Amino acid sequence: MKIVNRQEFLELPSGTLYATYTPVFFGELSIKTRSLDNDFCYKSLLDSELCGSELFNVLLNTQPLLKVELNFDTCTSTSRDGLFDNDQLFAVLDKEEHRELINLLEYHYKQLT
Repeated sequence: MKIVNRQEFLELPSGTLYATYTPVFFGELSIKTRSLDNDFCYKSLLDSELCGSELFNVLLNTQPLLKVELNFDTCTSTSRDGLFDNDQLFAVLDKEEHRELINLLEYHYKQLT
């Protein structure tokens, strides 16, 4: 894993696995889908099939929250960063780390069956 600044991040290819980084804290794991001029699009790995106000209403009106069941969104919908924070840092996984994550998920998947 390496830490890169916004300009370096925008130059990385689609498919880059990353988390935003603020010294000591990591954001959620996401996949960069494309760069725009001074912005980028991404796919969060923790997306729900519900979004925006739908998701907010489900979470707000369900008691207790532990009973909420949300389906994981595997569609190709993406979000746009839109923050334009030139000081933002990114923790970027390399190709070998991608493979290690895939292997880890496959191992645990097999434990479930």
